[in-house]
Amino acid sequence: MSFEVSDGLAKELQIRDSIKDELVQKLDSSNSLESWTLRSNKGLIVEQTKRIARLLPPKARVLDVGFGSGFSSLELGRQGFLVRGVEPSITNIEIATMAAKKFGINFSGTHATAEEMSRFLTGTFDAIYFNSSLHHCDDPYAALQNAYALLDKGGIVIFIEPTLKPWRSKSWFFRQLENNPIGMAHYGGNEHIYYNWEYVRMLRHAGFTDITYSSLFAEMDPRPMIVAKIQSKIAGVYTHSMFEIAIRTVYYAAIEKVAHTKIFSTFYKWLSLGDGLWVAKRI
Repeated sequence: MSFEVSDGLAKELQIRDSIKDELVQKLDSSNSLESWTLRSNKGLIVEQTKRIARLLPPKARVLDVGFGSGFSSLELGRQGFLVRGVEPSITNIEIATMAAKKFGINFSGTHATAEEMSRFLTGTFDAIYFNSSLHHCDDPYAALQNAYALLDKGGIVIFIEPTLKPWRSKSWFFRQLENNPIGMAHYGGNEHIYYNWEYVRMLRHAGFTDITYSSLFAEMDPRPMIVAKIQSKIAGVYTHSMFEIAIRTVYYAAIEKVAHTKIFSTFYKWLSLGDGLWVAKRI
């Protein structure tokens, strides 16, 4: 069977294919899952999966949608969850499968897009996780409808996604991607962007209830976020200057003090002020 590939997704797949040898070399030189994750500038994955794991029952069946090189899938698998993945990139599936075998983690990947994954998967899941992958979908409504269909009753969908600030337009975002890709940390992927209220609309349209949002500042230690900004590179060029890092450090420190309050989370959700962790239930 095959699935449709948009022009944007085709470009993203070509980019992944072009760096396959680099990824294999990094994996070969890594002697642990931690070193493999950190060598690939994905230290935040460890922090994120700790939070995700607290939302799941023991040995939950988890579907990781758009798992990339498999960092989130393998971290969850190491913690005892039964993880499968869906990916449109064969290169990503091969890399994740190699990593799983090397580090002794049970994992399997299915070649499909989120918009068509229900055609390629059998069985149901306790949780479906989009780790910054929903905004890469050309049709996030279809992706979430598929997620709903693949969940057991009472199962949850979880996603961590970027947020468009209310004073910025989508046209501004795409101009920035075109004119300043390094500053936007853009690697050539199939990018889209949404306001928080659009995520709420998508979830409700798919049939989900009990929708909750919490700012990422309340969910994880800001220190790995700062380290990730310092290390972030595209084509060998750092994406953030030291001045930008200093400003972000002060910002993270101030926000972290108030991020755990309900007022803060509600404020950030409805005004679309920050990236968040979303959880919603299948009825």
